[in-house]
Amino acid sequence: MAFNMKFISGIDNIDSNIYRYSIYLKTVTGVLEAISVIESPLIELLRGSASVGQSNLTRFYSVHTFVLPLLINVFILMHFLIIR
Repeated sequence: MAFNMKFISGIDNIDSNIYRYSIYLKTVTGVLEAISVIESPLIELLRGSASVGQSNLTRFYSVHTFVLPLLINVFILMHFLIIR
């Protein structure tokens, strides 16, 4: 989770850093493709298409700014409830 949180602060200015994020997206999905357990349809679902484009970057932007912080907050809340 900490690895993903690192990119939340950097993705807020997506227009000026579009090239860097496309490289990041290619790298992340390339690493996932290298893992033999993860099948190609799952990578296609994550990536959205065979190539990296604006829709892919928008999808990753929304995941990093909405979904991951929500999940992290849910896990923190669950942790607090468990230790209470």
